[in-house]
Amino acid sequence: MSLDQLAKRIIAISETGQSTIVLVTPPEFSLMPDFFIELVESIRRVSDESLINRLNTDGVEIDYFQHPGGRRSLFSDLRHRRQTAKLQQALDRQTTLPTLVRWTAILGRPSHEGPIVIGCCDSQQPLPSWAKAVELARLPTAA
Repeated sequence: MSLDQLAKRIIAISETGQSTIVLVTPPEFSLMPDFFIELVESIRRVSDESLINRLNTDGVEIDYFQHPGGRRSLFSDLRHRRQTAKLQQALDRQTTLPTLVRWTAILGRPSHEGPIVIGCCDSQQPLPSWAKAVELARLPTAA
């Protein structure tokens, strides 16, 4: 799936107000800031004029979702906060839409108003019933 296709899917599902798309990766993976920069720009590129007006006002919200408890530790909390801050800085410098990055235990809900919400978590996190997972996995390699 291309980033433009993913952006169109995020927009379509967000517009229903019923689900939040959550990008789910294997636990050992971490999506780099350039991925999110390109994704936010793809959302802008594939949006119609009325959505562009909404995005210019409300922007995009990226929620790094981690369910409370479980494997959380002081070390992982600090690493996630640093990762979130680094991503926020990169998006502030390199995207044309207002973007908010949150590290949270409560995944943002979609609505017809407000920002487009994109969740991100590893495959070990339980998702709320109103979230739609988009599995991002490694490509198989030849042996």
